[in-house]
Amino acid sequence: MPLVTALAGCVGAADLPGSVSISPSVLCAASLPPGDVERVAEGFSNGTRGIAFSPDGRLFVTHGDAIEEVLTDGSHGALATVPGAAGMEWWSGQLAVATPEAGGDGGLVRVDVATGETVLFVSPLPGAESATLTPWRTLAVASPTADQEVVEVLNDGGLDGFIQEVPAPFGVAFTPEGDAAWVSSSSAEAPTLWRFPIVEDGIVRGDPFLEWDAPVGAAEAVVSTTDDAVYVALSAAGRIARVDPETAEETDVGTELVAPTGIALGTGDWDPCALYVTSPSSDAVFAVGVSR
Repeated sequence: MPLVTALAGCVGAADLPGSVSISPSVLCAASLPPGDVERVAEGFSNGTRGIAFSPDGRLFVTHGDAIEEVLTDGSHGALATVPGAAGMEWWSGQLAVATPEAGGDGGLVRVDVATGETVLFVSPLPGAESATLTPWRTLAVASPTADQEVVEVLNDGGLDGFIQEVPAPFGVAFTPEGDAAWVSSSSAEAPTLWRFPIVEDGIVRGDPFLEWDAPVGAAEAVVSTTDDAVYVALSAAGRIARVDPETAEETDVGTELVAPTGIALGTGDWDPCALYVTSPSSDAVFAVGVSR
């Protein structure tokens, strides 16, 4: 919905959720074969949308106005209600949920996973669709319908301008080294993956890195990993693209999906060599093997 720091081995994330080092395939021998797709949970009446892991390997998804926790046996239960809940991220011990509906003007809602209590943390954030932890532990929130902008949400609730050049930005990810940001454009006319170098003084102007021809649909979400790959969900094409960050060479790793929207790498008891994928057009959460 759902990326930054490199971690050793194929054993899951210990510090930042959604971030894992894909090690040689021998360490992923028990994992889902590369490119294979399977349902890991189903029965979500409103489709699935946002996805996030906690540092200890708990999996959360949004569907409709609900946030649910998903267990490894496929069962799931309601945690909280956030109107229009979209993408989310684990942030400072809580879930940070982006929603275009919060406060009537879009915003960021914090959810205490121990109690289910919700607090409107920032509003307005018109069109807020995704939230991603930055290397310096603030949040990058993408709003594809609001001035084509990615804003930075500070720890005190303040807002800073961040990235403004990308048409209809949807997903944000950072390289494991923290030296660049990847931004996916959900423009249906020209879905594009952008790369923005990060220097000591901030983010410098980026450039389109890869542009897809129609009809792949929106580039909905993006995940950067340490196996020299960037993964992008292409909604209308029903697939996940693996993009080489040096050559822009593209290969498919999941092609049996319907409108993939949120993606996150497994951690904890979840397969750390698989992407977990949501779809608002399906009642399920999927796993896609990505190990080498």
